[in-house]
Amino acid sequence: MELVDGKQKQLSNFDVVTGAINNAGLAEDDGISMALGLIGGHMSNPSTTTIQINNTVFLYNATKKTKRAACYVYNLDVENQLPTNIYKFLRKVRRRGVSSIMFICRNEVFLRSFLSLIPRLDDMGFKSGIGENKKKRGVYIAVVEFSESETK
Repeated sequence: MELVDGKQKQLSNFDVVTGAINNAGLAEDDGISMALGLIGGHMSNPSTTTIQINNTVFLYNATKKTKRAACYVYNLDVENQLPTNIYKFLRKVRRRGVSSIMFICRNEVFLRSFLSLIPRLDDMGFKSGIGENKKKRGVYIAVVEFSESETK
């Protein structure tokens, strides 16, 4: 599915998620049915929080005790907008008390966007990094540990 500038046209959560699954190559055969079933189960979990910024959907769960979170990212926004979407999401979860977050995404645009954010996050005193899952090629895992100071 074609990427859509979220500032020009806002897509629904469902359109973003299904489009991202399609773009990740999971739409062949029964892959999309299985993926949508897993995502539907995840979204219906009462501990899952969904945040949409432009045409990027973030689904995350945070532990109550440690305030650590795991987040799945589904993106259909244009590449130059994604770093801003990620940054806005990080500001939101930081204000909600999350101490660190791990992103899981199957999208090279996410990889490039996150890499471009690392210097900004470093300047803010946050620890961050990204890598590719060794067992599942094309799956990227990024981590941000927030400092004690508030997001700028």
